[in-house]
Amino acid sequence: MLRANRSFDQKLRICGYELLYRRSEKNIFEHVDDALATADVIHNAYLVFNFRELTEGTRAFINFPQNLIESEVPALLPRQTLVVEVLEHVEPTEKVLAALRSLRRKGYTIALDDFVFEEKYRLLIGLADIIKIDYQATPIDQQKRLIDALGHRVEFLAEKIETPAEYEIAKKLGYHMFQGYFFSRPTVVHGAEVHPLRHTLTEVLKELDRPEPNFRRIANQIERSVDLSYKMLRSVNTVYQKGRHTIQSIRTGRRAHRSR
Repeated sequence: MLRANRSFDQKLRICGYELLYRRSEKNIFEHVDDALATADVIHNAYLVFNFRELTEGTRAFINFPQNLIESEVPALLPRQTLVVEVLEHVEPTEKVLAALRSLRRKGYTIALDDFVFEEKYRLLIGLADIIKIDYQATPIDQQKRLIDALGHRVEFLAEKIETPAEYEIAKKLGYHMFQGYFFSRPTVVHGAEVHPLRHTLTEVLKELDRPEPNFRRIANQIERSVDLSYKMLRSVNTVYQKGRHTIQSIRTGRRAHRSR
């Protein structure tokens, strides 16, 4: 399952969906490894649901933990539809910073989730396009200082706006985007549970987490899952749908000319 939270711009137009892992109907986070939760979200968002319908043609904000950022897993997804959310407990190591620089060069949008300023995060700020702040948990004066200092080069998104008064204050503070119960309640979206597929994704993530991933082994794992192979090739060819070629092989990336 997915929990989908709408984000709105200053004109109250939907500008994105934050997609979160949910195990049950409770609509609360039930503890699971961050990497596995992200894998589940990616699987459902891009391979189970109709992505454009799920996000109403906007972008998906997806959380990425430290190990998936360092492995540049976000680069496997189309940059046009993804906002890479850096979780609040990600440490700004050289490997993380290098990976985020690489993603930015490739055109990905980077967001800092539940941001609270600390000096060690200064380099992360320099790589961010969006900074998300928990309106309820952060004193107004701290919010104002951050927006005044950085609002000229990054966009700020206010999370957990619950009343009209809070929305008006957030607008005056200079937020560019908004999210919370005042605008809409999050929805839980159901998808088919595919347990063998979940196992394959787990094994792929374990391999990607190694210092030197064996991509031949990853290709073998994917190819053994007919369902995942089909869905991955479908997804890849959707990304390249304007090109002259289709990708036909997981292992070799073999292409075929498209008929005109």
